Amino acid sequence: MWQKILHIIKNKYFITLLAFSVWITFFDRNNLLRRYELNQNLEQLKTEQNYYRTQITDDSLALHHLLSDTQDLIRFGREKYYLKKDNEVIFLIIPPKE
Repeated sequence: MWQKILHIIKNKYFITLLAFSVWITFFDRNNLLRRYELNQNLEQLKTEQNYYRTQITDDSLALHHLLSDTQDLIRFGREKYYLKKDNEVIFLIIPPKE
């Protein structure tokens, strides 16, 4: 039994395959550990890409509504940027933080 295992370990093809596997796993520029990290980074970037695509779609829809309806544009300016007409006075009531 031990002779058989020792014969396999001494085989030049086994040694070459083992050395190649170790080299690819740890020492190569594109080793398996780096590829795993890059794959994780790619998944994160895909998630961010989907988020930003939905944000672009939502903002495009909101922009279309604002440009097509003047009442929505006026309401948006008043609520978001506190715009007012020349003859108006606006009082902001900010609730206290608990």
